[in-house]
Amino acid sequence: MRQNYALLGVDPEADIDTVKKAYRKLAKELHPDHNRGNHQAVERFTKVTDAYDAVCQFIERGGKLPSQPNIPPWAQKQPPSPPPSRPKEPPVLTVDVHFEMRMVYLGFNETSNGIHLSIPKGFMDGQTFDVTTPNKNKMRVRARIKDLDGYARKGRMLSTTVVGRRSELLRGKTIEIKNHPRPGGLSIITPKDIVDGETMVLKNGGLPGVNGTQGDLLVTFILLPEHHWLRRGMEWISGKIILVIFLLIVAEKLFS
Repeated sequence: MRQNYALLGVDPEADIDTVKKAYRKLAKELHPDHNRGNHQAVERFTKVTDAYDAVCQFIERGGKLPSQPNIPPWAQKQPPSPPPSRPKEPPVLTVDVHFEMRMVYLGFNETSNGIHLSIPKGFMDGQTFDVTTPNKNKMRVRARIKDLDGYARKGRMLSTTVVGRRSELLRGKTIEIKNHPRPGGLSIITPKDIVDGETMVLKNGGLPGVNGTQGDLLVTFILLPEHHWLRRGMEWISGKIILVIFLLIVAEKLFS
């Protein structure tokens, strides 16, 4: 029944005169003669009329709606309270620390100014490590691997060049790779029939990883031309000297 009172726009405790006055006003606004083609107005007019009839009958029978219980404010349904906000942590300071390439083989474990930094062998370029300062603040160290002269690095793979003459890079000759970052250096055996620009893949000759894996080393051979002109020049000069000596001997015998 409260819904019928609401459709008429009157209070549930209104008397019959107030109900009639409200109905006349709505009926005048919503009557089909004034709202031709407006189906919503016609539908609402029907609902208002039905509600008016029901309210009038209810009042004539002496009906009375039960009063709403007086609910205290603290017992009314309250919106859920937001979760407690966590205190914002201070931003973590990130510091780049540059390491020689050989440190990838050795790792790093030192304490300086009360800050202990431990980096395992096989760390990657750009890998971060969290440390705690003496005043309990967090700091993040980002490891950077320095470039090594004569080497190119891609992940854990290294590449370099070996320059020499074919006669110097004899087949099966053991040569040392210059400035290789591995502790103790690295040597290779030259391949058969070296060609200028040839690249040799040396397994596990690159940088190590933390899980025991290791990258490869690509060695490209650059062959310099042999000194053929110098050898031929010396042969020509030697031949001329021998010829002059021979002629001097012959001339001495002829005129003696």
